[in-house]
Amino acid sequence: MWPAETDVPGLAKEELGPNEEWEKGELYMMKVLTPASLHSRLKTWSFLEGWQQGKDILNPFYDRIKSSYDVIENHPCFMQILQMTLAIGNIMNGGTAKGQADGFDLPVLSKITSIKDNTGRTVLQYILVKMYDSDPDLHDKIKEMNKSLQHKDVDVKSMKNKTNDMVTLFNQTKEAFKQVTTSGEPSDKFMQQFEEILKTAQTELDEWQRRYKEIADKHTYMTAFYGIDKNDEMNEKSEDFFKIF
Repeated sequence: MWPAETDVPGLAKEELGPNEEWEKGELYMMKVLTPASLHSRLKTWSFLEGWQQGKDILNPFYDRIKSSYDVIENHPCFMQILQMTLAIGNIMNGGTAKGQADGFDLPVLSKITSIKDNTGRTVLQYILVKMYDSDPDLHDKIKEMNKSLQHKDVDVKSMKNKTNDMVTLFNQTKEAFKQVTTSGEPSDKFMQQFEEILKTAQTELDEWQRRYKEIADKHTYMTAFYGIDKNDEMNEKSEDFFKIF
């Protein structure tokens, strides 16, 4: 049997010796090795499945991570929680050098679910009760906000890696398609359709690269906005940054 399972072009170069016959599998492949660009066509065609899988990951990936940044930058409820946390901290530290603070270190946020008053109510619970008193619709707003902050599996590095995977897949497919179009075979429906498919894919790829840059720049801006030290790993690991929230 011809040993190379994936080397289709190699099979076409094989020759039978005296009194040799093709095995059934080999004979079948020899018959389908027309056109000569079959191998390149198959590689090009496989692009469709991989590209769709990438789209199914990258499109919601961007939506989720963008919504998370939008919350910690703009959501009114989140901003109010920060304001009230600062106010309560200044009251608790009244009479000390920390009692007139204009802000607080980001890790303080992780403590508002553990610090309690003499009734056992946490700082966050106290804040939410006060917010509910002035906004009867707060429950739905908080629910929406929490949903956007639950995407701990989404991080900038993963988005970069997946975008780079799509760049590689696209470039490999372009090369395989070039082998088809330069094979000397007349233009056919496959060539015409895939030319349009690759044009659309190029547009999608450009958009994904733009989105990655947008998110990477947003992460740099938000870590600076929240006073993250330039040497902190959170500047590189967005998943660590979001754990605080």
